[in-house]
Amino acid sequence: MAASTYFDQIQQLYIAYFGRPADPVGLAYWAANVDAANGSVAQVIAGFSASSESQVLYSGATTAQKVSSIYLALFNRNPEAAGLAYWVAQIDSGSVSQAQAAYQIESSAGPGDATSIANKLSAAKAFTAQLDTPAEIAGYVGATAATLARAFLGSVDATSGSLANATGAVALANSVAVASNTSITTTPTVPTIPIPTTPQIYTLTAGADAIPGGTAADAINSTIVGGFDKGDVIDGGAGTDTLTVTGSGSISSAGVTVTNVEIASFTSLDSVALNTTGWTGLTSLTTQANGASTVLSGATGTAIAATVLNRGSALIDINGGANVAVTASGATTGTTTVGATQQPTGTVTISNSAAVPVAMGSITVKGGTTVNVTQVAASAVVNATTTLGSVTVTGGAATTAVTLNNTAAAIASVSTAGVTTNSVTIIDVNAGNSSLNGTISSVSLSNVSTVAINDTALTTLSIQGGSGNIIIGNGGLKAPTNQVLTLTLDGQTGGTLSDANVYTTLNLTTVTRDSTLANISDSALTTLAISGSNALTLTSAAGLSALQTVKVSGMAGLTGDLSGATVTSVVASDTTGNLTVSIDGSKASYNGGSGIDTVTLTATPTHTISGAGGTSDVVKIDASLAAGLSNAALVSGFEQLTLTGATNQTVDVSNFVGATTISTAGGNALVLSGLVSGNTLQLTGAGTGYLVSSTAAFVASGNDTLNLKLTDGSGVGINFATGGITTSDIENIVISVNDTQSKASGTFLDSVGLLGNTTHAITVSGNAGLNLTATGTGITSVDASGITTGGFTWTSGALTGTPITVKGSANGANVIDLSAATKAVVTYTEGLGANTITTGSGDDIVTLGWITAGVTVNFGTGHDRLTLTGIPTQPLGFITTTGLGAGDIVAMAGASGGAHISVQSNLGAMLTGQTTLAGYMDLAASAVVRTGNNAVLHWFQFGGDTYITQDTSALLTYLGTYDTTVKLTGLLDLSTSIVAAGVVTL
Repeated sequence: MAASTYFDQIQQLYIAYFGRPADPVGLAYWAANVDAANGSVAQVIAGFSASSESQVLYSGATTAQKVSSIYLALFNRNPEAAGLAYWVAQIDSGSVSQAQAAYQIESSAGPGDATSIANKLSAAKAFTAQLDTPAEIAGYVGATAATLARAFLGSVDATSGSLANATGAVALANSVAVASNTSITTTPTVPTIPIPTTPQIYTLTAGADAIPGGTAADAINSTIVGGFDKGDVIDGGAGTDTLTVTGSGSISSAGVTVTNVEIASFTSLDSVALNTTGWTGLTSLTTQANGASTVLSGATGTAIAATVLNRGSALIDINGGANVAVTASGATTGTTTVGATQQPTGTVTISNSAAVPVAMGSITVKGGTTVNVTQVAASAVVNATTTLGSVTVTGGAATTAVTLNNTAAAIASVSTAGVTTNSVTIIDVNAGNSSLNGTISSVSLSNVSTVAINDTALTTLSIQGGSGNIIIGNGGLKAPTNQVLTLTLDGQTGGTLSDANVYTTLNLTTVTRDSTLANISDSALTTLAISGSNALTLTSAAGLSALQTVKVSGMAGLTGDLSGATVTSVVASDTTGNLTVSIDGSKASYNGGSGIDTVTLTATPTHTISGAGGTSDVVKIDASLAAGLSNAALVSGFEQLTLTGATNQTVDVSNFVGATTISTAGGNALVLSGLVSGNTLQLTGAGTGYLVSSTAAFVASGNDTLNLKLTDGSGVGINFATGGITTSDIENIVISVNDTQSKASGTFLDSVGLLGNTTHAITVSGNAGLNLTATGTGITSVDASGITTGGFTWTSGALTGTPITVKGSANGANVIDLSAATKAVVTYTEGLGANTITTGSGDDIVTLGWITAGVTVNFGTGHDRLTLTGIPTQPLGFITTTGLGAGDIVAMAGASGGAHISVQSNLGAMLTGQTTLAGYMDLAASAVVRTGNNAVLHWFQFGGDTYITQDTSALLTYLGTYDTTVKLTGLLDLSTSIVAAGVVTL
């Protein structure tokens, strides 16, 4: 087959690898080569891709930049995102070699791009054919000729007009003459105008422009598509020159030569692809893309500022430069890479804001002096979640600090946009090096999940809103130079802090919000110092196997188990915060602060345990361990002693100096000695029996008080001491019943028993009902009027004192049985509930206030008195009594602000003639007309019982909220009962 058969194929390879038409000699040579290889172009591709011309054209480019340049050379356009991503993946994976890239992209052209290739091939063939003289063939060599030929071919695209313009006879001859330097025609690269000495404004055209530049500050502008394009040769000359390019299409630097321009600004409604590494003098590069990729390369002295609007999934890839700043808005899944092949030498600042809830693209940075990354989640769409991109920073030799600021995590709801945080990885340039220390000393992160930092120089770490493990890979150095970490936490919600067992001291500061760590894993750490304004919860300290000293200061608090065998000292004397810790008192001392200290002792203490200056400090210890404590000088300064695991031990509470409250549960004959008057016994769960030992002070005083606090939040009645609490020589017991539910229900009765005959007065208050068992014979007063929610039940013993005063719950139902008090005179005052009162055989007084349905008073055989101080609260409410008879007294309350009819000296005739109770009550209300505010008394019999009514309203019908009725069980003749100011003597 003839070599000429392969001319078109060789021309296409010239277009792909050099962007220009073939010269006649080269065309013939390479066609013969292919012919000799039986049609294989492999040797041509290898030679072309390795040639200096192709290397200069594509040297220093990233894969993405190379693909973009090939697209521009072949198709006169930048690649679309999908095409760019595809070819980059193919080349980077090795599926397509670097050498084959141009050939494969050209061979895979779609319908529109194939037309551009066809037009360029026609133009290239015409150009080569026009080189028909020895002078033209000889002159078409070198870089200048190649640049001019590329400008010629670059003017041809998929339109027929571009081909016609380029291959017209005059235009073609002129292009060949200029490229081969065989004509006097002025070419773009050989300016004939003088060099200006005053500032000039140049405007780039659609053709190949040659800007000479001058000695002043010049402005070079491009505002049309193709104004800044291949073939342009721009020299800013001396002065501070500015290149400003704006346009609606993609912007690329492929085929453009720029020198001595200090400031360059590019604004595109599409993509931006600029390789400025060869632009001498450039100090500032500013770009703006819109909805498309940004691929930039800069020299070490060039500050790069890239903005991408409506980013979506567009790629951002920046290499080199000095300070690099990236600002992207409207982002979705697009990835951001800085320094992949050439690290920036200055600061790196990246801000990426999401457009809609989506999994945002990753951010990868290499190099820079300081790195600052910000990610902003979408906030306008509620009930959907944005997942922030992962961030990876690999430091360079000059990197000292990394800062990451993310939108805070949030759970999506109908009113909230959700945010899921992501991981961050920071790798120091010397990570893993056994002799060189790291360079990154400071890291600040906000709203991240897992944190991984491989760095031996890290001294300062700040994390706000973290949620995952914090892993510091600081091993590797033979002799660690940094063994102290300063860590600031704000709202950490979990995760384990770990390092390579290098840090010996951790200075941890809490700010703004409380924080939680699942564990700290560092077998070298001996000192943990916590300061700041908030609390730290350390779920486990199992990883601190060498910890010796814990210090807490400022306003910081701490919750954790510090009972490890190596801990010798916990010092909180300099904090106002609260501590809840466990320690081994046989190995460690404790010195509390002015906050609330809650200390659990896991062994009988042999070291000083001090609650110090707090006012509500608690020491907790197993009752068996407390029973073994005999040194009263060791434990002090705790207001409450909590005994766990209580059964039948004997505990001297005076060994816990300053403890005024003893809290426990489950006691079964637990003996408490050493109490003083005014101490509190708090029971927090069911138990069997307790004994409070008498003391000489109790015996001598004669007026001692024990506060008994019953506390539970289960919502059901608890029997706190089924066998009772035995006391001796304690005269007053003050009981408080505490329902710790969020809202007290008042639907149940707790129970407690009191044993002993030396108790005289029992007072009950609280927000739960109580079933009291107290049969001591010396009781003279029981007052449950302090119960605000719930009732009160009490059955007395054979009371010997007199008089006896009893008050029921102020708001609940009371069941009081005084029937065993045969020798006592009892005065009972009830509350507002449905009461059942049973008196003994003494002369008893029962006083009732506001009367509710179901009130029953069972009197004994003495001379009793029922006194009413209020009125019913139900329409037909009345009081039921039993045991009242001749000589007993019923005292009515009277009308509001008035008295009884003074002339009524007895009840008089019985009312008759009705068949219902309501009928009799209405008759009583209308039988006698009231005068003023005076009340009227009547009586009647119904259903085998006798009733006394008091009419206090002006209505002629019974009004239950004004009038009063007392039911006397049995049939009694009250016609001669004496009445004096509402007091009826039966």
